[in-house]
Amino acid sequence: MSPQTATATTCLPEGLFATTGQAFLSALLPCFHSLCGSRQLLVVRSSDDPSSAPEIAFSAGFSAEVDPDGCLGSGLPSLGQILEPSWVWPDSANHRCPDDPLLRATGAGAFLGSALQDDAGKPFGWLLIYGPSCDESPELVQLLKCAGKRTAAELNRLDNMHALIKQARLHQTVLNANPMPIFFKDAEGKYLGCNDAFVKFLNKPREEILGQEVFGVAPSTLAEVYRQADLELIKQGGTQVYESAVVTGSGDRRDVIFHKAVFYDEVGNKAGISGTVVDVTQLRAAENEARYLAHFDSVTGLPNQTLLRDRLEQELLHAEHGRRELAVLCLDLDRFKKINNAYGHEFGDQVLANVAQRLRKVLEAEDTVARLGGDSFVVLAQLRPGNRSAREVAKSLLETVRQPMLLEERRLFLSASIGIAVYPHDGRDARALLSHSDAAQAQAKQKQQGDLRFFTPAMNTVVTEQLLLEEHLRRAIEEEQFFLLYQPQVDAATGQVIGAEALLRWRHPLWGLVEPDRFIPLAEQTQLIRPLGEMVLLQACQQARRWQDDDLGRLRVAVNLSPMQFQDQDLVTKVRRILDQTGLEPWRLGLEITETEVMRDFDHAIHCLTRFREVGLHLAVDDFGTGYSSLSYLKHFPIDLLKIDRSFISGLPECRDDAAIVTAIIAMGFGLGLKVMAEGVETADQERFLTELGCVAFQGYYFGRPLTADAFTKLLRTPRVAHG
Repeated sequence: MSPQTATATTCLPEGLFATTGQAFLSALLPCFHSLCGSRQLLVVRSSDDPSSAPEIAFSAGFSAEVDPDGCLGSGLPSLGQILEPSWVWPDSANHRCPDDPLLRATGAGAFLGSALQDDAGKPFGWLLIYGPSCDESPELVQLLKCAGKRTAAELNRLDNMHALIKQARLHQTVLNANPMPIFFKDAEGKYLGCNDAFVKFLNKPREEILGQEVFGVAPSTLAEVYRQADLELIKQGGTQVYESAVVTGSGDRRDVIFHKAVFYDEVGNKAGISGTVVDVTQLRAAENEARYLAHFDSVTGLPNQTLLRDRLEQELLHAEHGRRELAVLCLDLDRFKKINNAYGHEFGDQVLANVAQRLRKVLEAEDTVARLGGDSFVVLAQLRPGNRSAREVAKSLLETVRQPMLLEERRLFLSASIGIAVYPHDGRDARALLSHSDAAQAQAKQKQQGDLRFFTPAMNTVVTEQLLLEEHLRRAIEEEQFFLLYQPQVDAATGQVIGAEALLRWRHPLWGLVEPDRFIPLAEQTQLIRPLGEMVLLQACQQARRWQDDDLGRLRVAVNLSPMQFQDQDLVTKVRRILDQTGLEPWRLGLEITETEVMRDFDHAIHCLTRFREVGLHLAVDDFGTGYSSLSYLKHFPIDLLKIDRSFISGLPECRDDAAIVTAIIAMGFGLGLKVMAEGVETADQERFLTELGCVAFQGYYFGRPLTADAFTKLLRTPRVAHG
């Protein structure tokens, strides 16, 4: 410090230059007042732009009546006049600036100024003191220069601080604009900052996060995971990705993926960690649900076929090592389809769930019960010789299914059929045991529903035959090995042929003629009945059109609809298309639906039959008397004809029960305005008996066997049918 500066600064309070900011500037005015009587102090910013008015950065000593902003400017030099860094502007103010309103308002006679310079030495303003006179003592000038330098430094520091604050606010704004939770910590693991999304995600106030380590914001078990991950990242450097969980302030647990990276200071040292949080809770829930659905049945909660096969493989390993027996039981509910058709699939699902609970209750903890789909279940049961047999397990399953079930105020009585295969006697691998238990179950269902059957080698032959038959059936459809026969339907009064029933036949190139009873049920099971049914409709309509063109009388061709066909929502459209394609008059086509199928779904039957009636088709209920229909239902169906099932005709006229049933059916038909036809008529006595009761038409071997189209055409040209 120079002697002059030292002399000047001795008059200043101790510690003045140790103060900063506004405190330093406020302390300057009393110092100058004690030295030179100065009453006002201004810190002014300016620029080289002449159109830009000076700006007061700080003022002290001015009264409330004086507005420095409104008076400043006329007495000040321009920045271009400031030539030296230590420049001081002394003046007799009233002499140089007689019109300066600020001088007049404050009563000042003069002012002294020191230039303010930035770090590069460029002037940007003044430090000005106003007083009654201009005393330019060296001490005062030197003090003014020192104060000016310090004031410039303080303003520069404040500017830098404000710039940093502005930049920090901008950074925070940018972070908050990102919807992904973002945080950053120092090298010791304390949170330095975060964005709004992170605060919202944690559901904690920001002040409870910043400055805290992970143990202050997370449960100890999770916090330890975070801490170890952070320590490893700080040690290794680079980036890090791992999956964990977060417990929010409300206690909600979320599955997350952390993406973290080390950041460095200006000299290259590791300064901390920045990271983002990806909430994968919904994704993991969806994955878990997909994983569950891949292995468990959604209706019953039981293992599905995939998980069953896996468990069966495991059980076989245990059974092999422990030399134990394992029973595989295939269980099917009997007549379950009727429940679905009568009450709907939602109710049927409730029944299946109830059955699943019952099966679980009667089994042991180590057993497995799975649902394969539909009404089929499979049970894996470990057997203990002398203590637990496969028959005992099966009987307990049958018994629990038979217990009455009350659902939605409906009382149901169920039964099941069970097939059993036992390791190692009936198979040593999963495929064989499942196949053999299924074959045994099919036998149980076919022979006597509600019972159980053990697998026998003979059943393999049946299964093999069925598979072979299905293969040949598919090939037969492709190669058109099927043809139609036509059985006459005659008028009871005249004996004239009034119609024909189209009957499907299969002529196999090696097996010869295959009986319908062999392939029709299989076609139903494999859904091959759909293409077969359409083929029958098309061929029957084509042949009927030929008879129509040959003018062979008012002949009608009847076609049986299978249950699967009748449930087809597009059936009416398909029939219309075939009629249009063949040009057959609609009344010449008759459709026959079994009584059982008509009663299966009342609303669907009404809708479908009504649409057929609108087309102009002749409608008949086949096999009447074998189902469960009643007058209250039957009267609603738009039908033309009842066909009495052949099972009631074969015993006539000797069998009193059959006679009573047939008499009642014919009387009921007349009462409803319906015609009645008897099928399966084979004797003259049966014809006379039925004619006396009022039956209007017959079909059976007595009037003619099924004929080829050519043979039937010859029959049509005959005036009367030759009986027998």
